[in-house]
Amino acid sequence: MRLEKYFEVLLETAKNRVDTWDDVHERMARIAGLVREFDGDLSPIHRAAAAVAEEQIRDMVAQKEEQARAWLRERRIMFSERRDLDVLEQSLRTPPVFLSEQDLPDLVTLRREVSQELDKDIVKRVEVLFRKIKDSLKRKECLQRLASLLGEDLP
Repeated sequence: MRLEKYFEVLLETAKNRVDTWDDVHERMARIAGLVREFDGDLSPIHRAAAAVAEEQIRDMVAQKEEQARAWLRERRIMFSERRDLDVLEQSLRTPPVFLSEQDLPDLVTLRREVSQELDKDIVKRVEVLFRKIKDSLKRKECLQRLASLLGEDLP
């Protein structure tokens, strides 16, 4: 009867989703604690079941990491197609939790490239709008206002 509880908790722990690294650590600690709690009663088969549960959690993490890599690849494609750069910039602010440390430099590079492209786009828009001003006095006034912005601390 006591080992039924072991298997019940083990199965529940292994099948629950992991959405954060805290979830992963909590689940692994729970399995380790379970093994310690039932230590005297466990056969090699019971211990193997705990190892299988840990492996299931590691598999979930690997799947989440692959999904995070796919997310980054999709963002890279969006950028290469210059598609929805404003939306892309927003999206890059909240990367998936399971994006690996190996992928972080790529994320940083992509953020920088998107920001630079958006800046170029803004400059182009300002230039196009400026050219639409036909009145020379208004153009001078606009230039003075833009020049005054140079001295301000902008975000």
